[in-house]
Amino acid sequence: MSDFIERQTLERFRQEKKWGEQNHHDGTWQMILMEELGEVSKAVLNGDYEKAMKEIVEVAAVAQAYYESKERSKICLCGICRDTKSKSSEKEKVG
Repeated sequence: MSDFIERQTLERFRQEKKWGEQNHHDGTWQMILMEELGEVSKAVLNGDYEKAMKEIVEVAAVAQAYYESKERSKICLCGICRDTKSKSSEKEKVG
């Protein structure tokens, strides 16, 4: 196994330190991911292996941040409906 997970984890920590906790709408997350993927494509087209590998790690770290944001918000991917577990647990606390 490569050191990918370690690099991705370190990048995720770097992002968290730089930007703090990020909670965006799906469209914003998708734009961020596409921008990072574009950086991979640019590095590949330029034949820059090291830059491409670095950018691939950044794509993975941004995807993790997106996942973490969705976990915190419990909003479905469409961004409209709420997680049913959240609603049922709220009702249980009230009633």
